[in-house]
Amino acid sequence: MLRVSPNWFKASRLPTARPCILFRLTNAYGQYAFSNLLPDDEMLGLAEPKRADGSWLADGSATGGAMSQMADGALIKTFGALSEGLSPQTDNLLLGLSQDEMPAITILLANRANLFARLACTQNLLQAVGELLIGFEGIPVREYMLRYRGKVQRVLLTRDEATLELEAA
Repeated sequence: MLRVSPNWFKASRLPTARPCILFRLTNAYGQYAFSNLLPDDEMLGLAEPKRADGSWLADGSATGGAMSQMADGALIKTFGALSEGLSPQTDNLLLGLSQDEMPAITILLANRANLFARLACTQNLLQAVGELLIGFEGIPVREYMLRYRGKVQRVLLTRDEATLELEAA
Protein backbone atom coordinates (compact mmCIF):
# COMPACT_ATOMS: atom_id res chain seq x y z
CA MET A 1 0.00 0.00 0.00
CA LEU A 2 1.35 3.38 -0.95
CA ARG A 3 0.87 6.19 1.55
CA VAL A 4 1.58 9.83 0.94
CA SER A 5 1.24 12.86 3.16
CA PRO A 6 -1.08 15.78 2.32
CA ASN A 7 2.01 17.92 1.58
CA TRP A 8 3.32 15.29 -0.85
CA PHE A 9 -0.05 15.16 -2.62
CA LYS A 10 -0.28 18.97 -2.85
CA ALA A 11 3.28 19.23 -4.19
CA SER A 12 2.58 16.54 -6.80
CA ARG A 13 -0.39 18.52 -8.14
CA LEU A 14 1.60 21.72 -8.75
CA PRO A 15 2.41 22.34 -12.44
CA THR A 16 5.96 23.40 -11.51
CA ALA A 17 6.60 20.38 -9.26
CA ARG A 18 10.03 18.84 -9.75
CA PRO A 19 10.10 15.22 -8.61
CA CYS A 20 13.05 14.25 -6.48
CA ILE A 21 14.30 10.68 -6.31
CA LEU A 22 16.41 9.93 -3.25
CA PHE A 23 18.46 6.75 -2.85
CA ARG A 24 19.73 6.19 0.69
CA LEU A 25 22.41 3.59 1.26
CA THR A 26 23.11 2.61 4.87
CA ASN A 27 25.91 0.36 6.06
CA ALA A 28 27.92 -0.04 9.26
CA TYR A 29 30.01 3.04 8.43
CA GLY A 30 27.13 5.49 7.99
CA GLN A 31 24.55 6.72 5.56
CA TYR A 32 24.97 7.85 1.98
CA ALA A 33 22.30 9.83 0.12
CA PHE A 34 22.17 10.21 -3.65
CA SER A 35 19.57 12.00 -5.72
CA ASN A 36 18.65 13.06 -9.22
CA LEU A 37 18.86 16.65 -7.90
CA LEU A 38 21.59 18.20 -5.79
CA PRO A 39 20.40 17.56 -2.23
CA ASP A 40 20.34 20.35 0.34
CA ASP A 41 20.61 19.99 4.12
CA GLU A 42 16.85 19.99 4.64
CA MET A 43 16.38 17.30 2.03
CA LEU A 44 18.99 15.08 3.64
CA GLY A 45 17.52 15.55 7.09
CA LEU A 46 20.62 17.31 8.39
CA ALA A 47 18.69 20.48 9.20
CA GLU A 48 16.34 18.69 11.61
CA PRO A 49 17.04 18.80 15.35
CA LYS A 50 19.42 16.14 16.65
CA ARG A 51 18.06 13.46 18.95
CA ALA A 52 19.05 13.62 22.62
CA ASP A 53 20.11 9.97 22.75
CA GLY A 54 23.79 10.46 23.53
CA SER A 55 24.93 10.10 19.92
CA TRP A 56 25.38 13.87 19.42
CA LEU A 57 27.40 16.41 21.37
CA ALA A 58 26.10 19.88 22.26
CA ASP A 59 28.16 21.47 19.47
CA GLY A 60 26.45 19.29 16.85
CA SER A 61 29.31 16.87 16.27
CA ALA A 62 28.64 13.16 16.27
CA THR A 63 29.93 10.63 18.78
CA GLY A 64 30.71 7.03 17.89
CA GLY A 65 27.13 5.76 17.80
CA ALA A 66 25.62 8.43 15.56
CA MET A 67 24.44 7.80 12.01
CA SER A 68 26.57 10.21 10.04
CA GLN A 69 25.95 11.48 6.54
CA MET A 70 29.05 10.21 4.75
CA ALA A 71 28.47 11.42 1.19
CA ASP A 72 25.78 12.86 -1.01
CA GLY A 73 25.27 14.22 -4.49
CA ALA A 74 23.19 14.25 -7.65
CA LEU A 75 24.41 10.86 -8.86
CA ILE A 76 21.31 8.81 -9.82
CA LYS A 77 21.28 8.00 -13.52
CA THR A 78 18.53 5.38 -13.79
CA PHE A 79 16.71 2.76 -11.78
CA GLY A 80 14.56 -0.17 -12.81
CA ALA A 81 10.84 -0.06 -13.37
CA LEU A 82 8.73 0.10 -10.24
CA SER A 83 5.56 -1.93 -10.50
CA GLU A 84 3.38 -3.69 -7.98
CA GLY A 85 0.07 -5.40 -8.22
CA LEU A 86 -2.42 -7.74 -6.62
CA SER A 87 -2.67 -11.41 -7.51
CA PRO A 88 -5.68 -13.63 -6.82
CA GLN A 89 -4.89 -16.53 -4.50
CA THR A 90 -8.39 -17.90 -3.91
CA ASP A 91 -11.92 -17.36 -5.19
CA ASN A 92 -12.74 -15.03 -2.29
CA LEU A 93 -12.45 -11.52 -3.71
CA LEU A 94 -11.92 -9.75 -0.38
CA LEU A 95 -9.55 -12.19 1.31
CA GLY A 96 -7.94 -13.89 -1.66
CA LEU A 97 -5.63 -11.17 -2.96
CA SER A 98 -1.93 -10.95 -2.14
CA GLN A 99 0.44 -8.15 -3.01
CA ASP A 100 3.05 -8.76 -5.68
CA GLU A 101 6.31 -7.23 -4.48
CA MET A 102 9.25 -6.08 -6.51
CA PRO A 103 11.81 -8.79 -5.77
CA ALA A 104 14.82 -6.93 -7.15
CA ILE A 105 15.83 -3.58 -8.58
CA THR A 106 18.95 -2.28 -10.31
CA ILE A 107 20.14 1.27 -9.68
CA LEU A 108 22.70 2.95 -11.94
CA LEU A 109 24.73 5.71 -10.27
CA ALA A 110 27.41 8.05 -11.62
CA ASN A 111 30.84 7.05 -10.27
CA ARG A 112 31.90 10.69 -9.97
CA ALA A 113 35.42 11.14 -8.55
CA ASN A 114 35.60 7.33 -8.19
CA LEU A 115 33.39 7.52 -5.08
CA PHE A 116 32.10 3.97 -5.38
CA ALA A 117 35.51 2.54 -6.23
CA ARG A 118 36.85 4.08 -3.01
CA LEU A 119 33.86 2.81 -1.04
CA ALA A 120 34.25 -0.71 -2.40
CA CYS A 121 37.90 -0.73 -1.36
CA THR A 122 37.34 0.54 2.18
CA GLN A 123 33.81 -0.56 3.10
CA ASN A 124 31.57 -3.50 2.49
CA LEU A 125 28.71 -2.37 0.25
CA LEU A 126 27.27 -5.87 0.01
CA GLN A 127 24.28 -6.34 2.34
CA ALA A 128 24.01 -2.57 2.85
CA VAL A 129 20.39 -1.43 3.05
CA GLY A 130 19.19 0.69 0.15
CA GLU A 131 15.99 2.73 0.13
CA LEU A 132 14.43 4.45 -2.86
CA LEU A 133 12.25 7.41 -1.86
CA ILE A 134 10.23 9.68 -4.12
CA GLY A 135 9.20 13.21 -3.21
CA PHE A 136 9.15 16.76 -4.45
CA GLU A 137 11.27 19.84 -3.87
CA GLY A 138 10.10 21.84 -0.89
CA ILE A 139 8.80 19.00 1.25
CA PRO A 140 10.93 17.35 3.97
CA VAL A 141 12.38 13.90 3.40
CA ARG A 142 10.32 12.43 6.23
CA GLU A 143 7.28 12.99 3.96
CA TYR A 144 8.82 11.29 0.91
CA MET A 145 7.14 8.09 -0.27
CA LEU A 146 9.22 4.96 0.35
CA ARG A 147 8.98 2.98 -2.89
CA TYR A 148 11.57 0.27 -2.33
CA ARG A 149 13.76 -1.14 0.41
CA GLY A 150 16.31 -3.83 -0.22
CA LYS A 151 19.80 -5.14 0.45
CA VAL A 152 22.68 -4.79 -1.98
CA GLN A 153 23.45 -8.20 -3.50
CA ARG A 154 25.84 -7.20 -6.27
CA VAL A 155 28.04 -4.21 -7.12
CA LEU A 156 29.41 -3.65 -10.62
CA LEU A 157 31.92 -0.84 -11.09
CA THR A 158 33.18 0.84 -14.22
CA ARG A 159 35.16 4.03 -14.55
CA ASP A 160 32.02 6.13 -15.05
CA GLU A 161 29.21 4.16 -13.41
CA ALA A 162 28.33 2.01 -10.43
CA THR A 163 25.52 -0.51 -10.74
CA LEU A 164 23.92 -1.72 -7.52
CA GLU A 165 21.59 -4.70 -7.63
CA LEU A 166 19.26 -4.84 -4.64
CA GLU A 167 16.99 -7.61 -3.46
CA ALA A 168 13.86 -6.86 -1.41
CA ALA A 169 14.42 -6.97 2.34
